[in-house]
Amino acid sequence: MRKSVNLSIYNKRKIVEKINNFSKEVHMEIFYFLKEKMKYNYTINQNGVFINLNDLDNKTLNELNKRVEFYNKNEKKLNETYHNRYCSIKD
Repeated sequence: MRKSVNLSIYNKRKIVEKINNFSKEVHMEIFYFLKEKMKYNYTINQNGVFINLNDLDNKTLNELNKRVEFYNKNEKKLNETYHNRYCSIKD
């Protein structure tokens, strides 16, 4: 089992930059992931959902970083999956 690495402020900022460039669908996937893991507060307003990465434990931060890398490589397919899962309308 891999040991959780403490992410630097720089690495946390890089994660945020990558997340900011994702589509709304990927943002929702990330939020659902964090919501399952979190015992932490998050803020929702008209501009979106805000999570303080400093409140996340190292294990969750490392998992988030892995997911961000995965999403970065697979965003198009994930958007299609999201639309099929959450946006399909059945008569």
